[in-house]
Order: sequence, then structure tokens, then C-alpha cells
Amino acid sequence: MAVSSGSSPGNPIRRLEQSLNAFNTRPKHTTDQYLAVARRFLRAHGPRAGQEAILSFIGELESSANKQFVLNVVRKLYQASSWEWPLPPRMAPKVNVTDQKRVKLARDDIIRMIRAYKGWGDERLPLHVTGSDIRNAAYVALSTIYGFRRDEMARMTRDMLGGLDGDILTVRTAKTGVVRTHRIPAKVLPYVKALPEKPCMTATMGEIFWKIASTSQLKLEAGSGWHSIRRTLVSELAGKAPDLMIVKYMGWQQGSHGTLMVYANPDPAEIDKAIYPVHPFLKEWETV
Repeated sequence: MAVSSGSSPGNPIRRLEQSLNAFNTRPKHTTDQYLAVARRFLRAHGPRAGQEAILSFIGELESSANKQFVLNVVRKLYQASSWEWPLPPRMAPKVNVTDQKRVKLARDDIIRMIRAYKGWGDERLPLHVTGSDIRNAAYVALSTIYGFRRDEMARMTRDMLGGLDGDILTVRTAKTGVVRTHRIPAKVLPYVKALPEKPCMTATMGEIFWKIASTSQLKLEAGSGWHSIRRTLVSELAGKAPDLMIVKYMGWQQGSHGTLMVYANPDPAEIDKAIYPVHPFLKEWETV
């Protein structure tokens, strides 16, 4: 059953939007993600759908963490419209142990991922390459070079690039709000410039990761994701750069890493200068 996504007071999407904005606690991009999921659900199943429809909708997702996010959105949709919630607690998806494991990607798997997408930032693109492939190359570059979290990459857009040459990327971290600023290396910049014009849904980033893994012909264990690349990057940098520089580069909360981390405040250019020469994956992007 198709449902209009208009803005009339009786529209379920409008009611959900009003509910989400009632306390003004969510950033706009998060609200937009909620509304996009709700619209997709309504287009597929219509209002007041029953247990089977809800379980079918969330069953299409890869990880149980994504399922929980989408289920939460659908539940809020029902609450905002005062519809009876048909799903008892025992039927709700749980986070599996595999989703909680601190999975790391093998270094060779990350290199295979880079090689699968390297070259798509060039102006002479293969004819079979799609727009989503080029966008995904941007995500692979940002993840393997900077270890950005899923939430951080979801809200990245090409207009976040600044500086005279458009090669300065400034990102506020998802967990702590720490600001990370990096000058994108020249060989990597064409990939990053392929970022989308609008933010992506956080839940969709998990699906994009598995699409990239499939394109790269990787067979990864359950629980793998963007954070798996981040963990490997940190492991590879450990002992090759000063701890202070690694902490600043990764955008960790400073207070949890000692007094020195709180008071020492190196310039972003110094941080990049300390990390780039020993970076485990940057040379892979820079070689033909």
C-alpha cells in the first residue's frame, strides 16, 4: 500500500517528524535518516502493518545492529501515530555476540579492498563503473587512510572539503565531538571529491560496507564492518608513530589517554606529517 509523504497534520511521516523534533535533541541528518527509513517502510507495507510485515522489513538487513536501528524507527513511527505496536518483546532482534566482537580486518584484505577501488578516482573511468562505485571508492579511501567511524562517514559530503585547493577535510567525531582536520594527499583527493552531495543514512553504511567487500571478493567473518578497518589501522600504526600523534590522528577522547594528551595540542599539519610516512595503506593509494 503506497502512502503519500506529504506534510499534512494527519500524515504519519509528519507526525513522526514532529515527535522527533519535540525536544530538539537530534541533529538534522539523524532526523532525516529516521524519516527516510519510515518512508521506505510505509511504501513497502503501508500504515498499521502487522508482525510479519515488520519482521520481513528488518530481515532484509545484514547485521542485527542495523535491524535494531530500523526496528526503533518503525516503533517510533507507530508511537507517533498512536498505532498499536504488534511486535512483542520476545520477537525483537537482539544484538548477536558477533556484532559485539572487536573484529579486525586482515591487512591483506584491506589492501585487496583498496586495489579493487583504486583507479576509479581517475578521470578516465572504465565504462562499467557506476556512480555508486565511485562514491564507494571515496568511502574506502577515507576509511583506510583515516579510520573514520561509520557515523562519521555517513554524514560526510563533498562540501566539507575546504582550503584553497579543496583538500582540507574537517570532521567532528561521532563519539566525543573532537574535531579532526586533515590535508588530503594529492593522489587521494580525486577519490574523496567523489563524496555524495547529501549525507547517507547511517544504517545504509553497513550495507555499503558489505557491497564493497563483495566487489573486492573478500570473504569476511560475521561482525566485520567499518570499525574493523579502524582497529587494523591503529594496530598497524602502534609503535611506528608517537602515541600522542596516533591519539590525535584517530580523534580519540583526549582525557582517557593521560594528562599529556589533554594539554599537548599539536597542529593538524604536524599530526599528518607524523603519520603519513609510516601509514600502512597510504602508499597503496599513491602507487599506480
